[in-house]
Amino acid sequence: MDFNTIREYLIADAELYGMVGDNIFLLERPEKSACKDYIVYNPKEMRSIGGGVRAYQLDIRVISKDKLKLLAIKSRLVDLLDNHDRATRISDADAYIRKIRLINGGGIAKAENGEYNAFLYFYVIV
Repeated sequence: MDFNTIREYLIADAELYGMVGDNIFLLERPEKSACKDYIVYNPKEMRSIGGGVRAYQLDIRVISKDKLKLLAIKSRLVDLLDNHDRATRISDADAYIRKIRLINGGGIAKAENGEYNAFLYFYVIV
């Protein structure tokens, strides 16, 4: 699975796009990017379930200097990605996400540079 598909899915949401624009990055924010509010995601392969089905842990970090905006972005991500009770619409040409559910809210931490980080962890079956 091409995990840029998740980025495209998130950017396509008008509400989330209004909060972070296209500032959603795989692994880390580029050094030259000067965005204030952004999302970083990192898929980690967990195991092969069999029959071509794979499981991943999707770690998502929301970064902002504004605590209220951080919480709003985090809440919208949960609304978009916690699909434990319904089919997902996230797919690419090769695969689709069968299930995705929130496994941990992870909490919030303040970095030395004044940015707040909110952590989300999802279990993804592809």
